[in-house]
Amino acid sequence: MKMTPKQNRFCIEFGKDFDPLEAAIRAGYSPGTVSRTVLALSTNQKVLDKVRELYYTRHIDIQTTEGTLAQVSVFTERFERKEEAGIK
Repeated sequence: MKMTPKQNRFCIEFGKDFDPLEAAIRAGYSPGTVSRTVLALSTNQKVLDKVRELYYTRHIDIQTTEGTLAQVSVFTERFERKEEAGIK
């Protein structure tokens, strides 16, 4: 299944400041349900792959401060634990 336009936009917006809540709002998700939305996005394989692709191919502005790297790590940490456990 392909990513939705909002999911794709979220990935791009996330790369601007690595703030998943603000990225979701800028991508067009409802501010009232943004926490739940970010949780769902953080466990979506295609979204995580796109964030990693953009991050590692430098299509997004990579800031190298500890805080920024920690935010990227937190966003992907759930997926990696889920993947290690063999959960799809």
